[in-house]
Amino acid sequence: MREGRGWRSVMESKIWDIKDDKILLSLKLSYNHLHSHMKQCFAYCATFPKDYEIDKEMLIQLWMANGFIPFDPEKDIELKGHEIFNELSSRSLFQDIEEFRQGIITFRMHDLIHDLAQSVIGNECCILEKPRSISNTTLRHLSVTMHDPKISSMEKVHTFNTLRTLLLLRDWESDFDLSHISWEETKLRALGLRGAMIYDFPISRLHVKHVRYLDLSKTNISTLPEATSNLLNLQTLNLSYCDYLQQLPKGIRKMSSLRHLYLHGCIRLESMPRGIGELKCLHTLTAYPVGNEIESGSIKELKDLCIGGMLELYRLKNVRSVAES
Repeated sequence: MREGRGWRSVMESKIWDIKDDKILLSLKLSYNHLHSHMKQCFAYCATFPKDYEIDKEMLIQLWMANGFIPFDPEKDIELKGHEIFNELSSRSLFQDIEEFRQGIITFRMHDLIHDLAQSVIGNECCILEKPRSISNTTLRHLSVTMHDPKISSMEKVHTFNTLRTLLLLRDWESDFDLSHISWEETKLRALGLRGAMIYDFPISRLHVKHVRYLDLSKTNISTLPEATSNLLNLQTLNLSYCDYLQQLPKGIRKMSSLRHLYLHGCIRLESMPRGIGELKCLHTLTAYPVGNEIESGSIKELKDLCIGGMLELYRLKNVRSVAES
């Protein structure tokens, strides 16, 4: 049952009338035919709750951050990630795939497919939907959807030396108290604090060697500290809809591994620092405000970059000359 049509025949057959544990056994036999890296990518999807609408690009970037996508000297890692996604999709492991404006693609997983992913990843994954203690010493991926702003369950999250992913998965602002977490003791590769009501974040306390994915979108931060530029392995930085963000670190040119920088909706960001043009790995840049300060980056910095997707240019009144544009 290695072909996509084999998986579809499973999804459409009477197997769904059988007792759940027998279905899981049958699906697991088919899962066993996947390549090892695809098994990792598929199992990782259990990090998201059942019926959660998963963003395809975000998922691929999380796969990248966790080292699940094998290196291919002839292909960009994102292209390899898209191939893995398409392969898993062709096997009917993903459903309700939708494409929206600006090329955003989302999908969901059938509950039983999610059960399979959960059974495969086992104790390495946990979803906090209500307050409870966590004592799992093998935990690698933790997502939080609960309403409790204190998150008492996370007080000792920094003691989990194996933790690699921590995601807040809520579509509304979360008044979470994260001050008790000793970030410097974690070895996180992916940290998503989307919607958390934080006004600053101690980036200098993150373990700079490990972090590859950082999502601070929809937070209340106004500046990113200069320590951000020390995250030399960071691949994805999402700051979209940070309404109060006014400044990026001046040393951004040092972030040589940065591939995706999301800035759309940052209405108070007035300029870009110099050095964006030196980020040769940059694939995504969603907004670029042209500043009027001498020390700000000019629009000329974009000419040698290979940016895909949509890029919003604004404050164009600050362009100094036709030649510059």
